[in-house]
Amino acid sequence: MRHGLGQAIRLVWAAAVALVLAGCSSSKQPERTSLEFWCYMGGGASDPTARFWNAVAARFEKANPNVKVKVTADIPHEYYMSMLGTRFIGRNAPDVMLMDDVEVGDLAREAPGPARGTFP
Repeated sequence: MRHGLGQAIRLVWAAAVALVLAGCSSSKQPERTSLEFWCYMGGGASDPTARFWNAVAARFEKANPNVKVKVTADIPHEYYMSMLGTRFIGRNAPDVMLMDDVEVGDLAREAPGPARGTFP
């Protein structure tokens, strides 16, 4: 479990940093960027998982003052993929999301139109 969590943290950080770097311009002061992070674990703001991801987001924001991370960690697992699929269909997916490798494959197979086949 610990190895998977560490790997998830590295993935979240790498994705967030890549998004931030892609949006930065060296010719002017960077604008404030917002990242939306979804996690299916957690039962609200007081849940240990939600507290963990909010702490990770706070550390990231401290290291990157022009970035605001909105953590959504209160989606029950049984609804998570359905809600995520709806957001993808609406072209409004979260910037960073926690998913198992099996779920990535499921989402790739079920993705509509142009999104199909764009996942590794």
